[in-house]
Amino acid sequence: MLDRALIALAVLASPAWGLAFQDADGERDLTELDLEALLQVEIDDVVSASLHPQRTFDSPAYATVIRGDEIRAHGYRTLGEILRSVTGMYVTYDRNYAHVGVRGFFVPGDYNSRVLLLVDGHRINDPVYGGYGLDFDAPVDPDLIERIEVIHGPGSALYGSNALFAVVNVINKRGGDLVGGEGAFEAASHGTYLGRATFGGASDDGRQWLVSARAFDSAGDELFYDDSASTPSGGHTRDTDFERAYSLNAQYDWSDWSLNAAYTWREKGVPTGSYGAVFDDPDNRTVDATGYADLSWRPDVGAGRTALVRAYFTDYRYWGYYVTDDTFQGGPPDLLYHDRVIGETLGLDARLAFERALGGRLTVGVDTRWNIAQDQKGWDSVHGVYYDTTDDSLESGVFLQDEIALGKHTTLVAGGRYDHY
Repeated sequence: MLDRALIALAVLASPAWGLAFQDADGERDLTELDLEALLQVEIDDVVSASLHPQRTFDSPAYATVIRGDEIRAHGYRTLGEILRSVTGMYVTYDRNYAHVGVRGFFVPGDYNSRVLLLVDGHRINDPVYGGYGLDFDAPVDPDLIERIEVIHGPGSALYGSNALFAVVNVINKRGGDLVGGEGAFEAASHGTYLGRATFGGASDDGRQWLVSARAFDSAGDELFYDDSASTPSGGHTRDTDFERAYSLNAQYDWSDWSLNAAYTWREKGVPTGSYGAVFDDPDNRTVDATGYADLSWRPDVGAGRTALVRAYFTDYRYWGYYVTDDTFQGGPPDLLYHDRVIGETLGLDARLAFERALGGRLTVGVDTRWNIAQDQKGWDSVHGVYYDTTDDSLESGVFLQDEIALGKHTTLVAGGRYDHY
């Protein structure tokens, strides 16, 4: 087994006196606002850039904050639709999965592995492809989002692998933000329906809870592909772009503890005849399921110090079904090929921050991920098993970051990280 070591270093200067800032309406120049408008300015805080709350213009990296009311005002239904609105990001869609690109860089088939996705600080990137879904296959419900923090640029000193181009942290509302129940229903063209039911509450002793379920179903559009015009359907396909998805989110907060869990299941028809599959066959489809449970503890460690300990389990499953014409090998014209992936991870994170240490705010931490299953298998009923791998791996890292105030308007941020795979 080949062991590799990765060291990530970042040294940044953060001027607090910049005149440009980000608010809910996008970027503005403070010099263009009159006194009355300046008094109405609401400045966003971000947590993901340095693992503690700070104003966006104090952040050592360019940060975009998308608030929950903005998400709901635009009617966004998926995480991909939200990220498409972020400056410097774009999202493509191949009628099966959505893929995110950053600042003009995108590699087809990359599975979004160069952008780290967090939900309430929980890592969503799976242990097989290193990616995640952006549509209804993501364990994210836009109606439950309090805000999304997008930290542009590398964040590997704090987060390790996957945080190459950006870090996206989805922060959900808590039970105390919704006392009682609410529901929503949508209907659209192409036989599309979306429904949600949410219940939440809080007690006088500070306990909070929230449970939400969502279901989506769509028959899909009728499509035409010119490069498949020679097929029996003449390049037209219908009843192959279907999609259905179900998700469940649950939270429970008490004292210094927080428990979060989510599960999403999505089946998507593949109308494009990808990977050499027979065009216009409704049996071409993929199924993705992602679930996780996350228990975190924020103990009281005294004035000027904060701590977090997080233990979690993540489960990712993928099934692919592709109809192939195997007549050239003596097989049937509708041979069904099966593809399967299982990814399971146990993780433990811990970090401690000191307000006045080494000249500034010092954050130290460790994280360990045991990928107990990284399995892949492909087979059909005629030729048998093409490949069958069962793997596991251990990833661990230590990091530190120091924020030193060099003056009233300037902060030096220096961070380092060592990872062992």
